[in-house]
Amino acid sequence: MNPINRLYENRNKLREINLTANIKIWNFILDHIEEKDINTSSMNLETLNFAITSEKLINQINNQNFNHNDVEKVLTSIASQVFKMNSIQFNIDNIKKVNLSIIKSKIKAILNCPREIQSHFCKNPNKQNCDEAFQTSMLNEKIDYLGLKACKAKPNMYIYDGKLTDKKKGAKSIDVFISNKNTRSEDFFLNTEKYKESLIMLGYQKTIMVSGGHQDNQLKDILLFINKADQYIKNKNNKILFFVQADGGYCVDKMSKIKDAVVDKNKIFVGTTVDIIEWIINVSKKI
Repeated sequence: MNPINRLYENRNKLREINLTANIKIWNFILDHIEEKDINTSSMNLETLNFAITSEKLINQINNQNFNHNDVEKVLTSIASQVFKMNSIQFNIDNIKKVNLSIIKSKIKAILNCPREIQSHFCKNPNKQNCDEAFQTSMLNEKIDYLGLKACKAKPNMYIYDGKLTDKKKGAKSIDVFISNKNTRSEDFFLNTEKYKESLIMLGYQKTIMVSGGHQDNQLKDILLFINKADQYIKNKNNKILFFVQADGGYCVDKMSKIKDAVVDKNKIFVGTTVDIIEWIINVSKKI
């Protein structure tokens, strides 16, 4: 298993899926939507929100393999692209001046491009939490035989001030929940005391492929989660374990620094997907 290669491959597959979906929506906009069918409102200087007002058209759209919200989001995205990148070509100086005719012109230009160029105008898979979902999937491939399951933590939960909380401010998210297949994260977070003797692993997931300013901030997020986990362990006397699943070249390069941030190395583990799988297997053998 090479997590980095597989994560890149998954991103590309999702990008192709997104493009196929977008092409259908772009063509629908060209063929079926008119100015009379929509209302617009500016959200900020670069964002124009669209609302489809025709119930008949909404019903028609929802009978496709996409819905009217998807169409509205594409209209908003294209309008933003036009204003930020093509304001000179379309002679506009305000996002409110982007109309449906301009959007259709942009769509026609996109559709006339090669497929590899069209993909640049679709939703970026990296903004869909696709890496976290795939990291979870890779865990399940290897721990299923142990009777364990990794899943997205539900409801959205965070760790702050030595406690698990549903309050996001100042906290770090719990991205993945691992326990036996009969234990639901919803039940655990509702009554953590009930599971204080159970095998529970709470994880934070990051994929950082290359270095840069934003990536450095993501590294700070990892270190902050570790700090919050150490605070929790000091505050609570239970068997909950924590881990950071950190993939990508940048994370590998910084792994020593990440591991050095861990105080309680018995209850907090840091590593790549391959490392985490090995750790889970070893932990499960001791139960």
